[in-house]
Amino acid sequence: MCEPCRIQEVVAPKSVTAAGKDCWVVDFGRVLNGMFEIQLPSMEKGHRTDVGYCDAKEKDGYNPVSRDYYVSSGAPKGDRFKNKFNHHVFRYVVLENLPQAPKLEDIKGYRMRTDYNMAGSFESSDKDMNAIHDMVRYTLENLAFDGYMVDCANIERLGYGGDGNASTLTLQILSDVSPLYVNWLQAWNDCIQEDGGLPHTAPCPYKAGGGPYWCGFIVQAPWRTYMSYGDSRMLERCYPTMTHWLDYVDTYTVDGLLRRWPDEEYRTWYLGDWAAPEGVNVTDPESVDLVNNCSLCQVYKELEVIAGVVGHPEDAANYKARYEALARRINETLYHPESGLYGSGSQVDMAYPLLVGIVPDNLRKQVRDKMLERTAKVYDGHLKTGLVGVPVVTEWATLAGECDFMYGMLKERTYPGYLFMIDNGATGTWEHWNSDRSRLHNCFNGVGSWFYQALGGIIPTEPGYRKVNINPQIPEGLQTVKVTQETPYGMIIVIRDGKNLHFELPVGITATVQGKEYKNGKHDVEIQ
Repeated sequence: MCEPCRIQEVVAPKSVTAAGKDCWVVDFGRVLNGMFEIQLPSMEKGHRTDVGYCDAKEKDGYNPVSRDYYVSSGAPKGDRFKNKFNHHVFRYVVLENLPQAPKLEDIKGYRMRTDYNMAGSFESSDKDMNAIHDMVRYTLENLAFDGYMVDCANIERLGYGGDGNASTLTLQILSDVSPLYVNWLQAWNDCIQEDGGLPHTAPCPYKAGGGPYWCGFIVQAPWRTYMSYGDSRMLERCYPTMTHWLDYVDTYTVDGLLRRWPDEEYRTWYLGDWAAPEGVNVTDPESVDLVNNCSLCQVYKELEVIAGVVGHPEDAANYKARYEALARRINETLYHPESGLYGSGSQVDMAYPLLVGIVPDNLRKQVRDKMLERTAKVYDGHLKTGLVGVPVVTEWATLAGECDFMYGMLKERTYPGYLFMIDNGATGTWEHWNSDRSRLHNCFNGVGSWFYQALGGIIPTEPGYRKVNINPQIPEGLQTVKVTQETPYGMIIVIRDGKNLHFELPVGITATVQGKEYKNGKHDVEIQ
């Protein structure tokens, strides 16, 4: 159903250092997901060498997350070991019970993933923006395995819907992954329960945590795939599952708001946002309710259009009515006029109602100003959200033209932030802002869409980029940006230097730039 896993790159180690008697540490200079190969010296038959894989060096040394054990054959010229029937995540490989130092030239790493084609590129005059973009891109390249996206490849290897929703827009801008989503979404279809319940991850080998944003992947991923590639197949195949899941949602809707559903044998927990930094309480009941019901609003808005695409126009009015009713209930119960805050007042609680359009017109500026004020005063100018909040804030900032707000948060070098990760040795994005657990993880990669849709200004207005808006946003201090975006019709190129805009369009795409339509060819305009 999609491309197989293939080796993308052979990675040479940077160093080998001694770490005790018969113990050596190989450093590849960056974290990667794949296979490890080493030429071992001749050793006595039956001698066992332990191979431990670490994605980072801890304060107390190296703590392998996974291991291989190689038993020597006793061959006079030694043995060549390669874990070709498995894969690991590693920057460091710890070799124990190896009596002599291995040579650099005898060691290789093989970075692997599902063999899709890359489709986007970004570069700018700001090395910090380039570094964040490149880290996000590299991380996602390591997490597509066996035809779906995993949260991390070293601990769980699960196709979480929340991680998927958070990164799908970025991944589909960067890559041609329509076949991967055909494969992955079939797994979600297969996991639907008789009562309409869905797990939080698919495939679903055991209980996994999540919430409505995780299950809503069954709606949002087919919708994103349709807009990214013009591929409506998964809308059609998943529509019955979407509607069946909403029957389940109705079962746990009380007084017009979705409330906690029970843990089941196939899933656990009930999350709003997840993996936020210290100081943000994602378990606050109002935040959980706000995030999950806004997520459901997003689902209803998309289903209103999906119903027409798949030949059920009679359903569209129903989804519109559901959206409007839920929006009213959120405003009645989770907006606090005295403080001007939604839910707990966290960034995601303020941005999500703005993103999904439920804030009344007369309050939009007030809510927006309150969020920016709290970001500056309460969060010291940082992006301070979790897995759900990153794409929500990113997409709201993109659509609202809040480029200085987003740019300022990304430029922060202290905790929490992407530059904090990079300054502390990250080569892939972490699972938690403080570097706990996995260091090659699909939590915070939703920010990647901002580089293309805000700084590059390319936003599709019809499926498959047949029609696009090109409106690069210009944060103060960012002089030049170059973005390329491969589409089903060919490549779009956008180059901005100051207010001078150059863009190139392939045949089949119509772009609206400053109110004027352009078709194939090269064009130059001045941004007003």
